[in-house]
Amino acid sequence: MNADTLQIDKSCLLLIVDIQEKLFNVMSDPERIEKRIHLMIELSKCFEIPVLLTEQYPQGLGPTIQSIRNGLPRYQPFEKTSFSIWGDAGIREKLKFHASRKIVLTGIESHICVLQSCLDLLGAGYAVWIPYDAVDSRNREDCRIGLNLMERAGAVISGCETIAFQLLKKSGTPEFKHISKIIKAMQDPKRR
Repeated sequence: MNADTLQIDKSCLLLIVDIQEKLFNVMSDPERIEKRIHLMIELSKCFEIPVLLTEQYPQGLGPTIQSIRNGLPRYQPFEKTSFSIWGDAGIREKLKFHASRKIVLTGIESHICVLQSCLDLLGAGYAVWIPYDAVDSRNREDCRIGLNLMERAGAVISGCETIAFQLLKKSGTPEFKHISKIIKAMQDPKRR
């Protein structure tokens, strides 16, 4: 991998996979991923990065959790029954209309839907960034295994803060001030 391969930019797309009511609360660290996905959503608003949201069998697993729905500019989920997002023709079609081949992939569960989506996206020629702190599984070991497999397949494993500062590029901008407040609040529970 060269430096260009590791650099994310504003042309990317944010993909949020299956942060649903009946799955979310059984994750190993739901509060962490909720905060980090909110950070990614705020970045998407600052830089007009498109967001795609999926829901795995919402009739059984419920909708996306309320706080994520409220944070989105528009709640328009793609319903799916395949574990990979690539199994849904509507999602594949939507991705075709997005100019960039760079995707920031977040969600649950790391070793199932996120992993299978990542592998299919890589296989289709997309560059995929996985913020390790915005994905989760029911247990930490499965999450770790999913992250390792994605990295071995060619995904860039990063962190939300790293991605944020790669997009921000410099301090002193209104975007920097907005995102810095969110990052500080995530680190200090009293500020939330």
